[in-house]
Amino acid sequence: MDKNSENRACENSQPDSDCLPGHSELAVCDQEPSLVVAIGASAGGVEALETLFALMPVDLGITFVVVQHLSAEHESLMPQILSRKTDLPVKAIEHDSRLLAGHVYVLPSGHNLQVHQGKFVLSKLSGERNVLPIDFFFDSVATEYGVRAVAIVLSGTGTDGSEGVKRIRQRGGMVIVQNEQSAKFNGMPRAAIGTGVVDAIVSLEEIPDTLATYVRIEPVETSRRIQFLADQDVDHQIRLLLHNRFQIDFELYKTSMTDRRTRRRMELVGAADKEAYFNRLVEDSEELQELCSDLLIGVTEFFRDPEAFAELRNRVLPDLIDEVPGNELRIWVCPCSGEEAYSIAMLVDQLLKNNNLAVDFKIFATDVNQKVIDFASQGIYTELQLENVGSDLFEAYFDKAGDQFQINRDLRKKVVFAKHDVLQDAPFTKLDLICCRNLLIYFKPEAQRKTLSLFNFGLRNEGVLFLGPSESITGLESKFESLSDKNNIHKKVSAVRISQFEHGRLGRKSTSSLLIADAGNPSAQRDEEDPGLARTYDSLLEQFVPNGFLVDDKGRILHIFGSASAYFRVNSGRTSDRIMD
Repeated sequence: MDKNSENRACENSQPDSDCLPGHSELAVCDQEPSLVVAIGASAGGVEALETLFALMPVDLGITFVVVQHLSAEHESLMPQILSRKTDLPVKAIEHDSRLLAGHVYVLPSGHNLQVHQGKFVLSKLSGERNVLPIDFFFDSVATEYGVRAVAIVLSGTGTDGSEGVKRIRQRGGMVIVQNEQSAKFNGMPRAAIGTGVVDAIVSLEEIPDTLATYVRIEPVETSRRIQFLADQDVDHQIRLLLHNRFQIDFELYKTSMTDRRTRRRMELVGAADKEAYFNRLVEDSEELQELCSDLLIGVTEFFRDPEAFAELRNRVLPDLIDEVPGNELRIWVCPCSGEEAYSIAMLVDQLLKNNNLAVDFKIFATDVNQKVIDFASQGIYTELQLENVGSDLFEAYFDKAGDQFQINRDLRKKVVFAKHDVLQDAPFTKLDLICCRNLLIYFKPEAQRKTLSLFNFGLRNEGVLFLGPSESITGLESKFESLSDKNNIHKKVSAVRISQFEHGRLGRKSTSSLLIADAGNPSAQRDEEDPGLARTYDSLLEQFVPNGFLVDDKGRILHIFGSASAYFRVNSGRTSDRIMD
């Protein structure tokens, strides 16, 4: 909005309007909004909304409407909470009130919300709770405002919002989603991304700048959304296409690798430049699949790096088998084209049989690429691919399959293949061994640390991590003890305190800090084994427990429910966990 139009809008307002003298820069005027930004949030949404509005520019001249999953039994304190984070007026929505520019409106508890002819329409929630309030409101905003609608999906469980964002895109509006790495609960962001209609997938802290950039674009002939996309870096546009289609965040992969492999695909299809290749990807879904496969492809073979596998067989696996806490050895191999999982399976099975040990084992073999999983699960290889397999193992574990060879059925049953993204999905737990060779080299440093933290979480105490020759445990040296620097084999000696960024899906940060405590805390180790229970627990607390604290008999804070900022502040100097301090 230019200054003249803003002044004209103010001059035309009534004397009792919200346009305050000396505050025109806040764009708080009694006028119709140029854009309506519908924000959906659920579990983890309180903190996300606080951060969002603390960083949001106040001069955008647009309307914000916040819709959360709230218990009908408790009054929402969100207007008061957000009022402390922004200079924009924050109001609980009233039935039949108008949407005004430069305001933040919050849905009150126990209601569904629509907009009609520029006014809010509130209706009581039905007892069946069969309406998804975020989808319901997004659909209404799309119908009412079309290209002037913006949807923002924040942290939350479930899929609410995923149908609504499709409606907003169909009407020419803009869709922004908090990325899964910054969301405490990734259900709603993941469901929205899975629709394939998202225009921007960014961290929580980047949403205000993204929205500001979009608002300040002057649309010429075409929609603001299309111009916004056209102004984005072409590499970012390509990664967004991949994320929308395959739900893989290549922003966390090293740019040098993605750029090199993208240019290889460009040469193969004869694209003159990246802009031309991007246009090809938009139209050609098969080429988009080929690019994704090329970006994910890894070099692997049976017993790659024989010296490292020899040390694993002769030194590491015997100790793990002797110390296995139950009657089953649990191993995770990722990423997995098949060869490394079957290599380890043969070594373990041979050790157990040679020593007559009554120990079972299970190998979880995962990869983000479903095509790789489908191929690996068959266990069929050419004679050339088996050149590193010794004759004793070949005779014991392979059957003839035409002109190729297949891992025998008994060994294949020991390996469970599944699609899994180590950067987005919860890790396997109670593991004795994790084999992750030559994956971290493709990740940016922050993604490497996150992955290593999750591996540490998944391993039992004294479990073993087996990395590739060019990888390291940088940043987590105190959490592992090296068993072999030369072959990059490490033993877990203490647990990592996983931060919100490192793994939002394990639950709220306060709970994670309790569950993933230092080694030596028996209760923490028991809870560490079931992250799914923690997620369910935190989701229930988020939705049904009012703001407050759980303290022990000495007044020490054990858990914070909802937002604590209304009740206390942290003093400078030495910190304390006691409520009275």
